[in-house]
Amino acid sequence: MSEAEIGEFVVQARALYRSDTGKWQPILYMTRLRGARAIPASQTFNYLSALFETETDAIEYGFVKGRALVEGDVLGLTI
Repeated sequence: MSEAEIGEFVVQARALYRSDTGKWQPILYMTRLRGARAIPASQTFNYLSALFETETDAIEYGFVKGRALVEGDVLGLTI
């Protein structure tokens, strides 16, 4: 799993190997940091539809989607 802080979010991405397709599927975890005293809010995106030949490409795609979510550029997904 890889992790990066983008704005007020921690974005984590990993990839799951799908033996039925022989490809890697990205999984995205987003956590909004709301100050030191509040409980962070998290959301997981398990079923991103893109599939990739390599684990690295799937993780990179997860980060691209995470960054787009933080910036408000993804229609149909909210955090």
